[in-house]
Order: sequence, then C-alpha cells, then structure tokens
Amino acid sequence: MEVPPRTSAEKHRDYFPGKMIHLGEGPAWQDILVEIHTRPPVGNTMLIPAVAEPQLHWQISGRVLCEDRDLGGEWNSHQVEPGVLFLINTPDPY
Repeated sequence: MEVPPRTSAEKHRDYFPGKMIHLGEGPAWQDILVEIHTRPPVGNTMLIPAVAEPQLHWQISGRVLCEDRDLGGEWNSHQVEPGVLFLINTPDPY
C-alpha cells in the first residue's frame, strides 16, 4: 500500500496492522476521536502518515520496543509499557 505524507485522523488507522476493537461514538464523542486497537506481537518497519491533529497514545497492556525517526534521521528507541502516555504532534510522516 502506498503511504501518503498526510491523512485524516479517521483514515490514520488504515496504515497500522492490527484490529480496532472499540470506537467512541455518539454525542459524547463529537469533538474527539477515540479508538482502541490490538496490535500483532511482532511488527515490521512501516511509514506512518502524519495527521493535522495531535495524537495522544496510551499503552493499556503489553510491552513494545518502538523505534522511530524523522525521515533520513537517526533512529530513536523507546520501551513502551502499560500506563505510558505519549503525544505525537508532527506535520511530517514518521
């Protein structure tokens, strides 16, 4: 699948492996998009398109070694475990 440099928050999920198991819907969710996903235990390198809105990620269960970088930049490694909350706010794919 070809990955665009940017996409909408609603289409962002199409670029991740795994399954969405919950979507916040109804009047309480008009101004925020909330999704809960399961991810496979092992993932491959992938390019993730940027979205205009800041993204708040909360690791609910499981541990993952996340490696990311700016395009052409140095790799950063992050151990993500349950309870970790992080913010992604970038105009560039990552």
